Amino acid sequence: MRSSGSRSLSAPELCPQAEPISPIAQESLVEALDTYLTSARGSEWAIESLAGTARIPTQTFENIKTPEEGSRWDIFQDLHDYFRVRFPYVHSELEVNRISQYGLVYRWKGSDESLKPLVFAAHLDAAPVNPDTWDEWVQPPFSGFFDGEYIWGRGTCDHRAQLVGTIAAVELLLRQGYKPTRSVVLAYSFHEEYGGQHGAQHIAEFLLNTYGRDGIALIVDEGGEYDLRRNVIIAAPSVAEKGTTNINIEVTTPDAYSGASPTHLEIGYLARLVVALENNPYPTSLRRDSAYFRSLQCAAAYDDSLPSDWRDLIAAASIDDNALAEVEKALLKLDERTFRAYAGTTQAVNVIHGGIKNNAVPERAHVIVNHHIAEHSTVAETRARYAAVLAPLAAQWNLTLDTFGTLHGSNEHAKGRVVVSDGGFSLEPAPVSPKEGSGAWELLSGTILSSLGTSSRAELADKRVVVAPGTMFASSDTRWYWDLTNNIFRYNHIGVTDCFNDLHIANEAIKAEGYIERIRFYARLILNVDETDLL
Repeated sequence: MRSSGSRSLSAPELCPQAEPISPIAQESLVEALDTYLTSARGSEWAIESLAGTARIPTQTFENIKTPEEGSRWDIFQDLHDYFRVRFPYVHSELEVNRISQYGLVYRWKGSDESLKPLVFAAHLDAAPVNPDTWDEWVQPPFSGFFDGEYIWGRGTCDHRAQLVGTIAAVELLLRQGYKPTRSVVLAYSFHEEYGGQHGAQHIAEFLLNTYGRDGIALIVDEGGEYDLRRNVIIAAPSVAEKGTTNINIEVTTPDAYSGASPTHLEIGYLARLVVALENNPYPTSLRRDSAYFRSLQCAAAYDDSLPSDWRDLIAAASIDDNALAEVEKALLKLDERTFRAYAGTTQAVNVIHGGIKNNAVPERAHVIVNHHIAEHSTVAETRARYAAVLAPLAAQWNLTLDTFGTLHGSNEHAKGRVVVSDGGFSLEPAPVSPKEGSGAWELLSGTILSSLGTSSRAELADKRVVVAPGTMFASSDTRWYWDLTNNIFRYNHIGVTDCFNDLHIANEAIKAEGYIERIRFYARLILNVDETDLL
């Protein structure tokens, strides 16, 4: 890697930062909340509030029936009942709306209803626990056990800490007698893990009917985290969310007996097609207008743990095309998987079906390929690549190829047929939310800066805090909320090491102090939106 010499842009030019924003009119209220949450009584209340939800197994499953049809949803009523008992102020003073039976929308009406409200989104459901992994858990998956550091249970990281953190923040503010000027909405879905069609889609309709198109000031949902580096904390609210599509590839050939079969049959052809796709990944490019490049710029500007030649090169890439190409090449070499996940469209063959008997030729074989689509690409562009990659092979093997209804090389003597079609849910990449220079971003960033900058967590002390735009790999409930506002930010306000393990696998647990810091942040954001002129 070459060094471009001294950086041509200053740190503020590479990664502009907002000023910390703290509530001024409610300074004493903030101090009271901090005192309570750091006390034994307050932390115990907060911890048990989350632990109690972990004991209620609101799992959702693939192809689950609608709430009107399926009894598997009944457990969600237990969570509703728990909330009603655990958060009495919320349930006595806020308007509670049940959406599609098990969704919850709490409306904390402000004194000035002409102001667009703040929305916190979260989901009540959790990914299912594989019964085969129960004995791998350090603590049972629905125990809600607190070991003095971690709160254990499925959903504690995804996404109960935000769910409980937001309603707990409102409960604590209500206890202090606080009355907002700007309305606050808690929008809790119950089908996020499998697309949100039963939950968030209906909540979006309710909010659209209530507030109108572009009627929300700001939405905060699950997403990015903050990362503790050597000299700096980099918080990364996601302003971009990748799209997704599933594509089905099916191969059929004339009937044959396995003892007298031709050289290639359905599964053989299918395997070679998959190899061709994997050998020809989607082109990945580093773009200056992407959220990912901005995150690299912020690291170059403020992270001393990065080698100086990396920092210089990234800074130069901000204005130099040759340097930009060199950064792209270096990232591909350093960690191709991560680079493609952030900057490109990915592919993964996740489902395969074929024969049913060891001496019977399958009538057909198919795979489903899952794609996460880059923020600058489209579903149509993702689909178009299939014809480009597979058509030459189909012609070579004398197979008819049909890609999304378009025939390639059809003839009556073909040895078989390849059909590429929609394999399920597709979603375009989300509109990119405003970042530096927008009022909503400045408010969110300023609140993050003030919350982390005043945190009692020892590991956060004496570190500069930087906020950088991020990219969300997965799809969140915000896919349904695009018509409500441009200001959609996906941000967990949690440290990258605060979860014991990855999501959706055994041993899900969250550090209690990380979760309590979230409550502080949500309360500050509610207070800041009341005092700001940035929205």
